[in-house]
Amino acid sequence: MITNQANPTITPTQSAAKKLNPIMRQKVAISALASNENISQISREYNTSRKFVYTQKEKASTALNDAFSEKIDDTEVLFHIPVTKAWLHQAAIALTLTCHSSYAGVAEFFRDIFDYSICKGTVLTSYRAP
Repeated sequence: MITNQANPTITPTQSAAKKLNPIMRQKVAISALASNENISQISREYNTSRKFVYTQKEKASTALNDAFSEKIDDTEVLFHIPVTKAWLHQAAIALTLTCHSSYAGVAEFFRDIFDYSICKGTVLTSYRAP
C-alpha cells in the first residue's frame, strides 16, 4: 500500500480528491488562494491533481467575489401573485387600514402599480363586499 503523508489510508485505487470532505476542500482552496505554496506543492500535499487544486481555487475565488461584490441582481422575479377581484378588494382595504391611505391614494396606487383604474367609490364598496 502506498502511503501519503496528508492521508496515509489512501490506496492507489482510491481518488484522493473524491475522498476529501468539504472542510479539506476548503483548506485546499485557501492554500491555493494564499499563494505561499505553488499549485504543484499543494496537489502533492493532498495527493490530488493540479487541475483539482485549480478548480477548488476558482470555486473559492468565485465565492469570495460573489460575497463582496456590490452588484445586486434585482431584476430576478421573486414570485407571482394571482390577482383576482377579491385580492384587489383586500389590497384596497389593507392600503386604507394599514397604510392609512386615502381613497384617492388607493386609486392612484392601483393606477401606477397595476395599471388598473379604480374609482374612489369602488374602494369604499370594498368594505361592504362579502
